[in-house]
Amino acid sequence: MEVDPEVQSAYGKQADEYAAVLGAVDQMHPDDSDHIRIWGRRIVGPVLDIGCGPGHWTDFLHRAGADIRGVDPVPEFTAYARGEFPGVDFRTASLNSTGADTATLAGVLCWYSLIHIPPQQMGFSLTQIHRLLRPGGELLVGFFRHPRTDRFEHAITPAYRWSVDHFAGELHAADFTICDIHQRADPDARPHASIRAIKPRVR
Repeated sequence: MEVDPEVQSAYGKQADEYAAVLGAVDQMHPDDSDHIRIWGRRIVGPVLDIGCGPGHWTDFLHRAGADIRGVDPVPEFTAYARGEFPGVDFRTASLNSTGADTATLAGVLCWYSLIHIPPQQMGFSLTQIHRLLRPGGELLVGFFRHPRTDRFEHAITPAYRWSVDHFAGELHAADFTICDIHQRADPDARPHASIRAIKPRVR
């Protein structure tokens, strides 16, 4: 699926503000840094950071030794990322035009980059990611957690928070195997969840 033009425009208009507040790893929760670092060390082969935003997680994994490229549909984000992290490959692209061939990726990171996809369209998006991964490839996805899946007023543009069971069900339906689930609730932040899932090897 292509990105919603309203979502793309909203992020484009606030890209500098967003990058100033959320464009550095040291501004992130340390548990997220540890979790993504450990995941990245497990991956051997090409990795794609889909919806990379200002590029901080792409650079983080690049510095950790990953063979990684960041893609984002918001040109203001990729321009910022190229300027901030000149040694990393960033491209302006949507999930339908990542430049990766079918079954070639060892890993895909979607860290809060799927939050604007309506629930009725999530299955298609996960199927697209599944197509890009090679057998045994891993997806790590982070999202806002809630007892029920619903829409809410995000700071940039409306987004969706998911029940863990619902998101896990969407992954199963897209032929992923769930490896582990992390959940966190902090006093001044929306509850968080992340899921690591694998594309099964051919039996």
